[in-house]
Amino acid sequence: MKYLLTILALVAISSMVTLYYLWPDTPPEVNGDDNALHASSYHQPGQQAREAASVTRKILVQEAQRVGIDKENSFRKSLKEYYEQSLVKVLTDRKLAQMKVSVSEDDVDQYLSRFGHVFTFTRFSIEGGTVQEDSGYQSTVLFGELSVTLRLLIADLNPGESAKQFETGTEISLIRLDKIELADAPAVVKSDRSRVREQLENHQRSLQIDRWINGLQKEHDQQAKGKR
Repeated sequence: MKYLLTILALVAISSMVTLYYLWPDTPPEVNGDDNALHASSYHQPGQQAREAASVTRKILVQEAQRVGIDKENSFRKSLKEYYEQSLVKVLTDRKLAQMKVSVSEDDVDQYLSRFGHVFTFTRFSIEGGTVQEDSGYQSTVLFGELSVTLRLLIADLNPGESAKQFETGTEISLIRLDKIELADAPAVVKSDRSRVREQLENHQRSLQIDRWINGLQKEHDQQAKGKR
């Protein structure tokens, strides 16, 4: 990894040099017939700097190849990991851009109305896609004291309903809401509706991404079983 970072750092330095030469000391004047002259004098150093930076990168790559960095297993492994991470990022970014989420005023009201209530719920672990019903653990907690992630997950549930928790697309647990009670001393919550709306929208996107990844994982497992 250190070799990859070294090369990237050197390339970044050459890019900074390019930017330095591209950045004018003073803004170009725009006066009458001098326009073409100023445009030409401003463009030429920039073009030369870009060409110089390109040559610098080529020299650095040639030097790295000369000393054999590109043939080292550690470099190839780092490059492979960087390449795969970049692929995953582009893929998920495109998937997120395609998603449509909708949060209504009623959704915001529903979430805010849960504050001041005590939630009793049971968490069941999921192993191999199967809910372990004999491993349930019940908790009773004031809604406002739950983590934001858990609040978003169970805010719209009614007693008897359940929702699954995911971790990088993998189902890790199922939360069943057992009971909702009004707290003895309901807390007064200042409602930042725009912030709540943003949290609910992000939660919906997260769920969609997790379900999408989970579907890909299940499809992969089925294909693997079919090849056996």
